[in-house]
Amino acid sequence: MSARRREAYQSCFSGLQSKALEAAAGKGDFQLYYDCGLILHLALDAALRERNADSEGLVTLWNAYEVEIASGSKPDGITFRRVVADLVGPAVADWLEVFASEPRPDFSPLIPPLE
Repeated sequence: MSARRREAYQSCFSGLQSKALEAAAGKGDFQLYYDCGLILHLALDAALRERNADSEGLVTLWNAYEVEIASGSKPDGITFRRVVADLVGPAVADWLEVFASEPRPDFSPLIPPLE
């Protein structure tokens, strides 16, 4: 695991022990928001590529999200999770919602433990 990923993982894990990720930006804790975002996006990229070997990972996800926004959906977490559900499955979208909205989320479904 790269040093940057390990640092982001540790920061995210520690930071989410006392607050939910969705609250981080509202409380001015942008570094936590960025660190957890990195970890979440790496996990989503891996899940997309695992489900479809021909997938471009995050490029596929963000292109699909942009199509949803262009078709009139709100640019928010609900739309993002709906796109994740369509591309990777509802279990991953449900995990993502819990991860973002609750303190002390479960890192294990998509994110491997530190080695």
